[in-house]
Amino acid sequence: MTERKAAEAERSAADPAVRPAQRSAHGSSAQSAPAVPLAGFAGRVGERAAFALQRLAGNRAVAASLSEIGRVAAAGRAVAVVGKPTSKAAAAPDGAEQILSTEGAFRAAGVTTLPAPGAPDLVVDSPTQQGGQWRASIQPASVTPDRATSLYPGPGVHHMSPDAVGQARHRDVTPAASDEIKDGEEEHLLDLEWARHFAYDTTADTINTVAAGPPSTGATAEQAREAACQAVRSALPAQARWPDGTEPITHWRRLYGQLVSVTRERDTPKRWHSISTEIVMDPAEKRRLNLPVADGLYRYVAGSTQVGAHPSEAQVRARYDSLGGTAAPTGGATTGGGSGTGGGAATGGGSSTGGAGTGSGTTAPPTSSAREAPRE
Repeated sequence: MTERKAAEAERSAADPAVRPAQRSAHGSSAQSAPAVPLAGFAGRVGERAAFALQRLAGNRAVAASLSEIGRVAAAGRAVAVVGKPTSKAAAAPDGAEQILSTEGAFRAAGVTTLPAPGAPDLVVDSPTQQGGQWRASIQPASVTPDRATSLYPGPGVHHMSPDAVGQARHRDVTPAASDEIKDGEEEHLLDLEWARHFAYDTTADTINTVAAGPPSTGATAEQAREAACQAVRSALPAQARWPDGTEPITHWRRLYGQLVSVTRERDTPKRWHSISTEIVMDPAEKRRLNLPVADGLYRYVAGSTQVGAHPSEAQVRARYDSLGGTAAPTGGATTGGGSGTGGGAATGGGSSTGGAGTGSGTTAPPTSSAREAPRE
């Protein structure tokens, strides 16, 4: 088994060209709410309502209402909740070697690499003073979708590298074994989507709900800012409420890392994705596959894993529920073992003449802050 760091740090380079009031605390730009034209109303009913408002209150009221509608529209869902991720077949005869050549796929039957999705951030607009009170609003948040690369061996006879004495070797992947490894890869992918959903999507949705509401107020600019932050903190699920002294985005990244560890544990120590390998010695079987009798032949044993027995949503939800509002720091890692389906963020499993676990990793770099955007 091997272990290596596999975290791909999230980009957070500050851009001095961004207007100060639009800057995230860790340097990324926050998008302002788009204006919504009158045509954006739903059909004639919406149009009649807008014109009625115009007659009653004048153009200024209509403009203010459209601005608020724009703010609400910008506070929709950050990303799709959970999709149906798919792994891609690495076709015979070179697919097995393609998988093994993938970074992090030492001795892998299948492999999945997944850069850490961009975490949501808590950004407070520069407070403004109105009528003796200070007002502060929250910027809408978003989650950068994660783009995974996932491979499993397609059915057929795959080439393997020669052994220590130079014997040619081959891997027979039956359709049933190929499907089982594919299902295992997609189970890892689904784990990761649920981890993102609980740690990031629900957090961003809560931020956006608060952002769509009225500004927070205070006797001073700092009090208004603190009130805005507290409005988000109190609205979040307990697991996502950052502890005192910890920046929100740091806590959310740690939470994501805690949930991602579920997919690594499928392989080690639980070995749910361990797939056995048999050595085929029968000359007739080698001839049937058009292979020289002197060559080595290995075959994955379908039905030797627990793929599908432990649904992703239930596993990740149970871990999320167990956290109780705090998430310990976690770093990125990759582990590799014997045969099976690899998963996780830069994950690899492996194959050997005996069944063994696969590897998976996490990416949750706790390296940012969330504070008030600089004033113009």
